[in-house]
Amino acid sequence: MNMKSYNSETITSQLGQLTLTGTSDSERGADSQQSGAESVVIKDLPKLFQNKEVAYLEWLTREMEKLIQKRKVHEIAYKKDISKLLLEMKKMLTTKSDGHIALCLQTIAETFQVKIPTDLGLHMYFEVLNKYPQEVMTLVTKDVVATYKYARLPIPSEFVSKCEPIYLAHTKYYRNKLHTICTYEHYLANGFPDNKYLEGKI
Repeated sequence: MNMKSYNSETITSQLGQLTLTGTSDSERGADSQQSGAESVVIKDLPKLFQNKEVAYLEWLTREMEKLIQKRKVHEIAYKKDISKLLLEMKKMLTTKSDGHIALCLQTIAETFQVKIPTDLGLHMYFEVLNKYPQEVMTLVTKDVVATYKYARLPIPSEFVSKCEPIYLAHTKYYRNKLHTICTYEHYLANGFPDNKYLEGKI
C-alpha cells in the first residue's frame, strides 16, 4: 500500500478490519515475546510513544517484517491487545481543540508574565495550530517554558517549527506500524501471490 494514500478514513477502516489473530496471551512464546520486547530501547521510540506497550508493538512489527520477507507468516498469539493500542495511538494523534491551544498559550503567558493576544490574534493562532494534536501542543508548551529565552509569547511560526517535526515523526511511526500489521494480516488470510522469479520461471 502506498503510504501517501493514507487518510483518516483509510486508517479507521483498517483498524476496524483488523482481526489480529489470537489476541489473547498464550504460554507458548509468551516468554520470548516478553524478552524480545524488552530488547527494544524505549527512549529510541518517538517521545509520545515511549512506553512498554509501544515497545512491544515495535518488537512485534519487526518480527512481522522478518516473516513477510521470508514469505512465512503464521498466526501469532499477541501478548497485548494490539488493536486497542493502535486506537489509543490514533486518538493521541487526532484529538485537537482550540480550547487546548488557548490553554497552552495561557500557560506560557502566565509563566513568562506576558499578555495573551486579543480575540483576533487568538483566532490566527487557532487557524495555524489547529492541525496539531493536544499531546503535541502540550509537549511543545513544556519545551517552550523550559528552553525559550525570550519573555514573550512565541509567534505562530515558532510553534509550527517545533510542532511540525514532532507531529510528522509520530504520524509516520504510527502509520508504518499499522501498515505492517495490516500487510501481515492480509498475507495471513490470503497467502502470498505466486512469484515466478522465486520459482525459477521466466
